[in-house]
Amino acid sequence: MAAKIKKGLREMRRSENLFCLSFLILFLVQWAIFWVYANITSLDVAFLHYDVTTDKHIFYNGAHLFDNFKRVFQDIGGASGAYVLNGVIMHLLSTIVCLPVSYMIAYILYKKLPGSGFFQTVLYLPVILSVMITVLLFKQIVEGVVQETLLADVLNLHIFMDSKYNWYPVLFYIIFFGLPGNLLINLGSMARVPKELIEYGELEGISMFREFYLVTLPMIFPVLQVQCLGLFTGFFNAKGPLFELYMDGAPENLKTFGYYMFTSVYSGNADAQGMFGYNSAANLVIGLVSIPIVQLTKMLFDKFDPGAEY
Repeated sequence: MAAKIKKGLREMRRSENLFCLSFLILFLVQWAIFWVYANITSLDVAFLHYDVTTDKHIFYNGAHLFDNFKRVFQDIGGASGAYVLNGVIMHLLSTIVCLPVSYMIAYILYKKLPGSGFFQTVLYLPVILSVMITVLLFKQIVEGVVQETLLADVLNLHIFMDSKYNWYPVLFYIIFFGLPGNLLINLGSMARVPKELIEYGELEGISMFREFYLVTLPMIFPVLQVQCLGLFTGFFNAKGPLFELYMDGAPENLKTFGYYMFTSVYSGNADAQGMFGYNSAANLVIGLVSIPIVQLTKMLFDKFDPGAEY
């Protein structure tokens, strides 16, 4: 009898291991194709240039081997430096607003305060609806209502194209449509805070602010750390909402480096063919620059982690 039980347990463990292994193999195959292969290919492409006469990508050789990388550094030090700065500004401003506001709203929803149901419904709409619908609604409201009825007729302003004002709709779009994603993450992390700690704080009579700062924040600090790390990795290659709002016709003062690289190959013409090597070299440079920035940021977060005391 005991031997049959042991045999049954072994077969059960074998089935569980095979089940887990099947999921692991699927993940490894996806990782090998879409990460390893794609990145190795980009290493290869970074040393290629497009020959118009033969309509082929061929390797640079000799003194021209690193020409794509030289162009990247020349561009960042020159005209494209403004694109990098635009990406940094967009990310910083959206994060400075989005993260605190998303945590505040998530805490209101978590505590089920009056009006939380209304906020939850309104803020989840951009997540529920498709990107195409949300972009069309946003452009219809801004261009069709605000722009045409108020700005163009009364103030003679064209908010989407005027370099003095076109930052405002873009930043509003980033913040409004960036909130729901952060909100879902924050609300999910708060739901995992042990109820005993919250109840103990309530028995001690601490305020909601002190409860969030002393109890909730230390428990969800790793989530905040990941969100901020994502901020630093997106400085250089972010397109923001530019492609969604403008396609490939964004005003010059709004372009980011990521948008510049994406639209440079979007057309598919001969000039675009010549940008593949440049973009691959730029992405390698961005990756090498991002690694120490992310590591330094992680070290700072680990040092000031309020949950380290627990």
